[in-house]
Amino acid sequence: MPLHHRDEQGRDHQVGHLSVQFTPFSMAQAAMQNLGQQLAVFAAMLVVVLLGAALVFRHLIGRPLARFRQAISDQRTVRSHAGPADAGERLRNDELSDVVQAYDALLEELDSRFARQSTLAHCARSLLATAAGQQSPLPEVLAQVLRTTGADRIYLAENLQTTATTWQAQARVVAGAPWPDAAQALVPARWRSCFEERSGLLGTVEDLPEPERQQLIAAGVRSVAALPVWGQGQWFGYLCVQDLQQQRRWSDSERVFLHTVADMIGAFLESRQHTRTLDRAIVQLRDSERALQHRARHDPLTGLGNRVVLEEALGHALAHAQAGEDLHGYVLLLDLDGFKPVNDTHGHAAGDVLLQTVAQRLQACLRSTDTVTRLGGDEFVIVAQGKGPQFQLDQLLAKVTAAVEAPVDYLGQALQVGASIGAARFPEAGRSSAELLVRADQAMYAAKQAKRLAR
Repeated sequence: MPLHHRDEQGRDHQVGHLSVQFTPFSMAQAAMQNLGQQLAVFAAMLVVVLLGAALVFRHLIGRPLARFRQAISDQRTVRSHAGPADAGERLRNDELSDVVQAYDALLEELDSRFARQSTLAHCARSLLATAAGQQSPLPEVLAQVLRTTGADRIYLAENLQTTATTWQAQARVVAGAPWPDAAQALVPARWRSCFEERSGLLGTVEDLPEPERQQLIAAGVRSVAALPVWGQGQWFGYLCVQDLQQQRRWSDSERVFLHTVADMIGAFLESRQHTRTLDRAIVQLRDSERALQHRARHDPLTGLGNRVVLEEALGHALAHAQAGEDLHGYVLLLDLDGFKPVNDTHGHAAGDVLLQTVAQRLQACLRSTDTVTRLGGDEFVIVAQGKGPQFQLDQLLAKVTAAVEAPVDYLGQALQVGASIGAARFPEAGRSSAELLVRADQAMYAAKQAKRLAR
């Protein structure tokens, strides 16, 4: 809009123009931008910490472990080349053998701990690197844990419906030996109590009560380690490692290792759940945003475009008409004759049905390139554009009049109204939407007055 200044003598001077531009704001995009940055920073920090811990552990354990191996290997080489010795020498060799055996056990334990630590780092990388929508890394993670523990089967069970005395779970991810159907039976409520208290069950089947022992023996299990899988505040199920060939006494380090794996899986499942919840919330935000935009641009009763859509359609039509040769169009302002008596006689519900039917008929009789909008009340505006002499106003008016004046059935009664239509041709009648609407409004009132005089 132009800016004016009036001086002391009352003269107006144009000093410039003021222009305001509105940019649409999307709540969904803003939420996704902030959330993505925070998740990226969190994931990067966690990966750096895990890799640093793995490197430190390798430096503190791996290199001394290699030196231990070399020393024991040298000692064994010396013993293998030694000749007969006296009793004192044999006693010293026996003592050295005990020391060597102790070193062997220590080295084996250190090897196992290093392997478990490496497995934890690998599992953490796999779980953290999985983005939403990608294939689940859980089968690979369970296979890695199975190799590290040396067990025969590992599976992740999901909670199903429970009762007061029994609890049922379904194995979703299995690695190792095939899963027998017999092992999918109900599990005693004692297991559920342990899992709800965030404690596990580890040991041989001989350590379990009779009903549990018989059930596992029937499945060919000789030792078991079952650990609950918890998120921050939700219990998802349990992780179970089974030996089918040996009875194993689980060490404390193995217990810690399996508990850590179960906690990592729980955190991953909860993250996946939150991601799905967030995705659903974003979809709802987008749907709400689209609905708000639609309501801001459309008439709630008829579904036709409102004044905003009309201004856009007229702007595009004027731009095309001014740029193209022999291209013109019409703005039709339509007012229903006899609409008020319909409301007074049959009620507003009948009037609403009449307006909706007229709107549908207008859309059906016009081309897809034409625009039909409702200004309010019983007034409609049509923007139609064409090229050449074949695009005639008389044909357009005939189609619109026939669509409006056809009877409308309402509860078995025929409702009928007429149409007073004013037309303004562009670009001849005006080069702005406001000017064209004024000309069409004047023409419509002239047509309405002519009908009254004709009566």
